[in-house]
Amino acid sequence: MEPLYGLQPIIGGTGNACIIIACCLFFVDLITSDFYLEKDPLVLWQFWFATLTLFQTSLVFLSEVSYEYLIFSNTSLYNSLVYISQFLYTSTMGLIVAKFISELMLKSAKKIRQNA
Repeated sequence: MEPLYGLQPIIGGTGNACIIIACCLFFVDLITSDFYLEKDPLVLWQFWFATLTLFQTSLVFLSEVSYEYLIFSNTSLYNSLVYISQFLYTSTMGLIVAKFISELMLKSAKKIRQNA
């Protein structure tokens, strides 16, 4: 049983492992599904979302697993991993916001065309 305060390494590690497995399942589906095989993955927003999520979660997972070594032996590498992870997280959130905005703009453009 873990306390509700502190680092909670088991809960965090389990969560990160589940996210990594989910991203890997997406990539398996991407290379085996006929729907995705017909499309170019570089233009699919789902591909970029899964890729950024996988990279960001992997960095967090690696930095949490090797936290003691990095913080005491190689602080500059730990800081670099944290900054890269923050950048990837911000990029992922920006991608989600951009997707929602583009969907809203497409819906409003359809309504304008239908009313005209």
